Amino acid sequence: MTLDALAKRYLTYKKNTSKKSVKDDRRILTNRLLPDFGQALQVLQLTEARIVRFEERRIGEVSAYTVSNELGTLRHLLRLARKWGFLDRVPDIALPKKPKGQTRFLNEEEIDRPLQACVVSQSPYLLAMVVLAMNAGMRKGEALGLIWERTDPKSGLGFRSKATLYETKSGTPRSVPLNAAAVTALTALDLI
Repeated sequence: MTLDALAKRYLTYKKNTSKKSVKDDRRILTNRLLPDFGQALQVLQLTEARIVRFEERRIGEVSAYTVSNELGTLRHLLRLARKWGFLDRVPDIALPKKPKGQTRFLNEEEIDRPLQACVVSQSPYLLAMVVLAMNAGMRKGEALGLIWERTDPKSGLGFRSKATLYETKSGTPRSVPLNAAAVTALTALDLI
């Protein structure tokens, strides 16, 4: 089986099992792994030495985080290939250690620019959603997936207001404090 044929089967499998990472996997396979290893490469010819050469080259081009994601996709693809009977043994793939995330805050210009764009937008909800996301530290999907009944403007626990998020990146529900600006944005929509 060629790497290209295996990649197509892998992406179909990921799509049919509703895996969240299918979009990233498609990008990694299409833009990086298939061009680098070759679409016509027989999966049996994908050796540890080839994978190590790929890793060494990529470490010089991109971050360890990116290389780890690319190799993680390759490792999962090859593990499924073994499960499906195309390989007897999966090459050993050691993932580079991902660097710890960093905490970064927006500066005034980075805050003001999107807010000004929201003001001139045709959407009556956009400004409120952006203010909410910025002030509560929510991702786009968390803000858009927020169920208004799970927003408590008068909760305790040291915060005046909170929202419980169920549509999180990790899939684990979490509560976030809402400051006055976030509550004002929600109140302006008459949703709470």
